[in-house]
Amino acid sequence: MKQTVMKQLKRFTFLFLFSCVATLSQGADSDLEIAYAGPLSGSAEKTGTTMVNAIEMLFEEINEQGGIEGRKLVLNQFDDENKPETGVRNAHTLAEGNNLAVIGHNRSTVSFAAGKVYEARGIPAISPVSTSSEVTKANGWYFRTINNDKFPARFSAVYVQQVFKEDTVTVIQDDESYGSFLGSEFLKNAERLGLNVAYQHEYDLDHPQLLQNLDRIVEELLRLPEIGVIFLATHSFEAAQLVTRIRKAGIENNILGGDTLTGENFIRHLKEIDPKRIWLNTNRVYSAAPFIFDAANQAAQSFRTKYQQKFGIDPGWQAAFAYDTAKVIVEAIRVSEIAKHNNGDITRARRQLRETIASFNSPLKGVPGLTGLNYFDELGDPTKPVAIGFYQGPYFVAALTQFQLIDHPEGVLRLEEKIKNSQIIQVGDLYFFETNVVYAGVKLNKIRQIDFNKTTFHADFSLWLRSHEKLDYKNILFQDVIEPVKMELIREENLGLNHYQLVRVQGVFQGDTNNPDRLGRFSLSIRFRHSQLPRNRALFIPDSLGMGTIRPQVLLQQIQESQVLDPNQSWIVDTISSHSSSTSESALGSLLTNDDIIEYSVFNLDFRLSKAGLDLIFANVWYLFGFYLAINLLVSLLGIYLLLRLFQFLARKTKTDFDDQLLVIIRVPLHFLVFFVGLTFIQKDLGQWLSDGNNQLIEKILELLIVVIVLMGFFYRSGNLLRESFIQWAKSTETKLDDLIAPHLGKIVKTLSVILVGMKAGEIFFGLSAVSFVGILGAFGLAIGLLFKDFLSEVVACFNIYWDNPFQEGDKVSIGGGDAGVLVRVGLRSTVIRPDSGQLVQIPNTAVVGSRIENYSRAVEAKTSYQLKINGITSSLLKTIIGDIRGILEQAEGVMPYEHTASFLGFEGNGRVIQITFVSVANPDEIERILDRMNMQILQLLESHEIAQIDYEFLHIEQSVTKRSEVQSGFWNAKTMESAP
Repeated sequence: MKQTVMKQLKRFTFLFLFSCVATLSQGADSDLEIAYAGPLSGSAEKTGTTMVNAIEMLFEEINEQGGIEGRKLVLNQFDDENKPETGVRNAHTLAEGNNLAVIGHNRSTVSFAAGKVYEARGIPAISPVSTSSEVTKANGWYFRTINNDKFPARFSAVYVQQVFKEDTVTVIQDDESYGSFLGSEFLKNAERLGLNVAYQHEYDLDHPQLLQNLDRIVEELLRLPEIGVIFLATHSFEAAQLVTRIRKAGIENNILGGDTLTGENFIRHLKEIDPKRIWLNTNRVYSAAPFIFDAANQAAQSFRTKYQQKFGIDPGWQAAFAYDTAKVIVEAIRVSEIAKHNNGDITRARRQLRETIASFNSPLKGVPGLTGLNYFDELGDPTKPVAIGFYQGPYFVAALTQFQLIDHPEGVLRLEEKIKNSQIIQVGDLYFFETNVVYAGVKLNKIRQIDFNKTTFHADFSLWLRSHEKLDYKNILFQDVIEPVKMELIREENLGLNHYQLVRVQGVFQGDTNNPDRLGRFSLSIRFRHSQLPRNRALFIPDSLGMGTIRPQVLLQQIQESQVLDPNQSWIVDTISSHSSSTSESALGSLLTNDDIIEYSVFNLDFRLSKAGLDLIFANVWYLFGFYLAINLLVSLLGIYLLLRLFQFLARKTKTDFDDQLLVIIRVPLHFLVFFVGLTFIQKDLGQWLSDGNNQLIEKILELLIVVIVLMGFFYRSGNLLRESFIQWAKSTETKLDDLIAPHLGKIVKTLSVILVGMKAGEIFFGLSAVSFVGILGAFGLAIGLLFKDFLSEVVACFNIYWDNPFQEGDKVSIGGGDAGVLVRVGLRSTVIRPDSGQLVQIPNTAVVGSRIENYSRAVEAKTSYQLKINGITSSLLKTIIGDIRGILEQAEGVMPYEHTASFLGFEGNGRVIQITFVSVANPDEIERILDRMNMQILQLLESHEIAQIDYEFLHIEQSVTKRSEVQSGFWNAKTMESAP
């Protein structure tokens, strides 16, 4: 029996493991896996982290909307430490998995090395930041969303000539692939444009005396008669060292560099070298940046705001390119319909994805992104504009002149004429609009006549404009105005390439009519654009430094202290921000464009007002939300208390206790139900002031509350009632198995309720499907099963005992040859008996199943007595035969020890009579078989002594049978004896 049980346990374990693996595999197939490969440790850890953050933001947005064809996007992260050997090792690892594509790497040398693996293994890769042309050259499986080094170098040379109006350049570069290629490309294009090269130097990046070599380079610059614009094709550390030395030497020429001069690393190195001279050292330092948020589109501004809210820091340009890279892959998955039709063939899916990415090969097929249109040429490289930025102290901002790529130059009116007058710049076969960046700022002077009902207000503020080309302030068109504004020029300055105008503006503006609140909070905006110049001619960027919006809390304090708002009206400004956006209007046949729509750049200053008294009580909407919530709880508790008291009063008048038990069940659900209704009304009232993410969180909580009310409120609470009902029903059945289950039914119901609530919570908050949750639960259950395998074995053995039914409670049994005792109970883990000593003995169920069981209460006792007469044998042979018969009785199965005898009774004629008596205990069917075996053994004994059948006979055989449970004392009870012939 023990072997049978173990076989069943093994079979159950195998099936359980198989189902768990199958379930987990099914859950894994439902995900669309994308790999990120880049630095997540070391000096470039921040760069890698910001890229991962941006990618996961996009994936979260898509997954919250149901994923792609119902399948979730998953990002698998691989840290390459910015090392080629690690990148190659990771490339092999991720290619073995279910990753459809790769986003990475960071350093070009790592991308180039790992790219060979991607090409060989057939997995598409897109780099957000690797700029070396070698990465995508001759590798049809590698793409990138950032320009290669060749284009920024050509663009920088044009910028020197067109914007700086310089005809001389100096080039300093390192001997690595990045610096060497960038520097040589810049020189090539500078010479093509007719620029003079005053000096060129390439230094050994690995030289042990690197800093001394940089000192000698600066000394050589001082000896030059003319330096011109200094172009640095170096990494951020050497760039910081050179910039510090150049400025310390008194050289104030413009310094222009590649993308390594942007971002935190360059500023960090400058601060480490000389933290007190940041403003002096960064003066007139420019960089050809891949991307600058200030000059980006509305989508980029929204991304920047969400990133800041989520992570508390400003995203770098790498984050924008990583976001666009992920967006390209997501769009390729949608277009190729991999999520819908893929049958698990990862090789085929990767090939389809690569072909779809390659099909994004023109502006018409490009994927719109934060950094512009994402489409690829035959080498897998994009075509995007380069943003030029410069430093104001530690802050990197957009330069006053930018170039915006013209996607369809053939549609531009009078193209040649505009090229001649520098309105359009040609770089190779690409054409760009020269865009005048206008840094705009607003300082609130007075906000008066606030009409909450009409959501109008009178604003008096100072407006300043700073740009490369003079912009007539009279062409500023304010939006949301009730009547024409009054504008007065206060000051105008012309500082070389900078034109500055300060204007006082007064007017009545319309607030946001869609966002008022009964508490007296509503949002206001001051928005304006140029009345004639489109976005490609005039790009408005908030002057965050000038306005102080980089530190909004300080700005709010200044507004409050300067009494911008009338203190008699009890208004305060509780939030303020600024950003750039776009608006479009019909061209209406305008000669300024060949398009049907004209896009304008719009400056936005947004601020929200609230009543000061209420603001002191409710510092923000979450405090108010908490206040409402507390009121809701108090009201629900009081209401439920009164309602339950009414139910209890009515229940006393009934005879049955069912209503009392029902009252216990519904008490908690009623609390949850009232809380749910109250929370619904609170969200409806305050939801407009909460962010989309917070509103979604509340909606998820409300959805979960419904499940909790049904399952935890009713099902969980009714567990005890179901248990009692099942126990009563089980008493009417003959089987004992339901009696065993009945006491545990309440726990089973409660456990099932918790599991179902957990499954629903996982689905609502983490997007886990029921299948995935069951897989996780199955794996968890397997771990628990292995941990408690002995307990589970005992439970299975318990069910076997009830199935075989070898005894019942009250039977006198002996298990495994131990002392006999009365069976007390059979539990889930052990069987309990009470021997004659009175001390309880617990025997594990597995030991019971694998042992010999003697049930004396179910057996009967049979006393058998008969005489054997043997003719003509000697006394010695008689003695031998009697001894042999006694031996047979000792060894006979079923014969009670010490309750048998064989003796010489006397003579009958020539025969010797032997009296044989024994007591056997067994089931009734076994008694006769015991007697048959005994007689057969005696016959075989006589034959062994050569006693023929004519020489012996059996005389006077009788048998008395009684139930074992009726034995009073001793080994026999004559009163209950039943005779049989």
